[in-house]
Amino acid sequence: MSLEKLEKIIRLVLRDLSRLSSSSKLSTYPTLNAKVLHLLNLSLKGLPEHREFFNVVRGAIYADVGRVSPTYDMGDARSALKHILNILKIEKTSEKKIKDMKLFDGADDKVQQASNSYKNQDYSSAFHSLNTAIELALKDKLDIPVTITGINTSNAIEVLVSQKLGPYTYLDQAKKRAVLIDNKNKHTGYSPTKSECISAIKAVEDLLPRLRKSKIALSEVVKQKIYDGL
Repeated sequence: MSLEKLEKIIRLVLRDLSRLSSSSKLSTYPTLNAKVLHLLNLSLKGLPEHREFFNVVRGAIYADVGRVSPTYDMGDARSALKHILNILKIEKTSEKKIKDMKLFDGADDKVQQASNSYKNQDYSSAFHSLNTAIELALKDKLDIPVTITGINTSNAIEVLVSQKLGPYTYLDQAKKRAVLIDNKNKHTGYSPTKSECISAIKAVEDLLPRLRKSKIALSEVVKQKIYDGL
């Protein structure tokens, strides 16, 4: 379960708890008792590093089972759930910082950028992003460092297609519909059309998941042909 969904559920249960007196005993309300325990179990799965806290709270709730005079009340439950919300807030802030610190866009990011450029009718930029997406995906699959810039994507695809390696039919389509048109745009000033852009985005979207799942075993000869084009 995502942290966002967990937070929403906690807030709903807190709303139920707030309708009762803080001194009311949780164990006298079986449904609420079950909801709080369920949330603690979900929180333990999503936030395992806080296991000790969750175990202590669960222990306190379970200790009331069969007691004539229960001790764990609604105020205790609200305090525990609010503490979990504070933990979630810290976790979400940390996740955002990590995301903001990302230095390199991945292939999927580039496809999204292409889609955004398409919506803005900036077809040339869309093709540039798609070409980069294919390049990044190939680097990952062929174990080529991202720091090596300007690889000959067209040549790499041509080698793979000629050897029928990986999803070669999809690679061939991506080359024809995205890479070659992007190269034509860069070198001759060609302006891609809307329909070409749609086809290119579709070709790359079809290629990426298949390329990731494929197993490509490169012989030394094939490796050399690809690396000669870097």
